Amino acid sequence: MKKIFYVAIVPFLLLIARANAQDAVHIAIIPFTASENTTNANAVTSVIEEQVASCFVNKGRFYLLDRGATEKIKKELDAAKDNASLYAKVVAQQGHLAGAQYIITGKVNSWGITPTTAKNMYGKTTTTYHGTLRVSIQINSVESGQVVFTEPFNIISNEFDTSTGSDIFDDAACKFKSAIRVKVRNMFASTITIIHVEKEKGGLPQQVLINAGKDIFEDKKNASCAVVTSSSFAALGALLNPKIHLDVVFVEEVTYGGATSKREKKVGELKISSIEGEVTVCDITDGAKDIKTYLDAKKTLIVKIQDK
Repeated sequence: MKKIFYVAIVPFLLLIARANAQDAVHIAIIPFTASENTTNANAVTSVIEEQVASCFVNKGRFYLLDRGATEKIKKELDAAKDNASLYAKVVAQQGHLAGAQYIITGKVNSWGITPTTAKNMYGKTTTTYHGTLRVSIQINSVESGQVVFTEPFNIISNEFDTSTGSDIFDDAACKFKSAIRVKVRNMFASTITIIHVEKEKGGLPQQVLINAGKDIFEDKKNASCAVVTSSSFAALGALLNPKIHLDVVFVEEVTYGGATSKREKKVGELKISSIEGEVTVCDITDGAKDIKTYLDAKKTLIVKIQDK
């Protein structure tokens, strides 16, 4: 009986996987390039490309094209890079052929670490590292062939009392990923709602569950990129204080003069407690009474991310 059940369920799961792939936004990440003067160009470029790809890992929202398809697109784009109108046509043509909706290209413009040696107040010699990472990202719409996003990212790393400069690159790469995650979240926004009350006290909700997880948020332990050292109290404080807070809003339709428009009304605030796969547990920090009123009335409450 178990074998029969297994045989029956596998095709069903495959159908679900295919349906999710069809509904998801199809993304082609073209292999990143680097300026010739970039230190450790291949290694740096590989890490930065991986950081971008990791922002599209949710299989329900995104589908990443395989390397073979992106390499072919890259060759065609390289041949047309000096002609803007031709480049747009190639984006549309190759994107349609590969089944992509958006094509992402990137270039590591520069990366460098500068060590500084000095003596502290006790006469001990210490070395701090300061790094700067510059990356350009461009996103093209296959449907229009036009650029829908282009931005240079200039990441300044922190300074550390450390014996190795590798920490400084990890810090810069992490900061870059955090910046990209925000852009992806804003460009490919999904509706986040309160889906369940986890905990109540005195008849009022204390904790709720929302339908957003690791694809949207980072774990608290990774919320700050700073490497904590014995003298890095600022970095320790950043780890303990995530920079994201959540507003709870109710979207109501307002009709005036025959025209209908939507209006957002803030009813409360949330704070992330724990991220559990595809969902997140949040503490209600304000508006518990209003949140309860709307939930009891079977109203949909939208959660808006506010980056500080």
